[in-house]
Amino acid sequence: MKESYNRTSTAYDFALFDTALRKPKAETESKPELEVVAVSEAKKGSPVLIIISGAFVALLLMVFIISKAMLSEAHLNVGLKTNELEKVKTENAMILAELNGSVSLEQVEKYATEELGMQKVVHAQEEYIEMDTGAMTEKTEENNDDFLFGLGGVIRGIAEYLGIK
Repeated sequence: MKESYNRTSTAYDFALFDTALRKPKAETESKPELEVVAVSEAKKGSPVLIIISGAFVALLLMVFIISKAMLSEAHLNVGLKTNELEKVKTENAMILAELNGSVSLEQVEKYATEELGMQKVVHAQEEYIEMDTGAMTEKTEENNDDFLFGLGGVIRGIAEYLGIK
């Protein structure tokens, strides 16, 4: 006789592997039956719905293609404008270098003598005058907003210009 042990605390129940204790299982499971359908028909949609769906897909495709073309054209324009900007910057740098070179005193003298026909001052052309500044005073005009006073100032200015006192 076999002794039965309490195996509740063991990790594995080896009694399951004992062939003498195994009971034959009754076949209670039934296998599913398969039906063979001779002809299957696909579901058909409404022709109008199919045409509308196709037109919508075609419209989306056209919008996608047009947007890609516009994006490509914009990238091309940006590239062209960038190249044009680089050319203009190079030209600007050359013009600034030329301008900086033409502002020197030698360039001004060369332009004055060759283009304008001017000559350097000779010592014989120099004349110095003496002025007695000790008795001179300057008088500032009073600022008056009166119309008649302003008209009088204009008339005095014209008379002084013409040499009339």
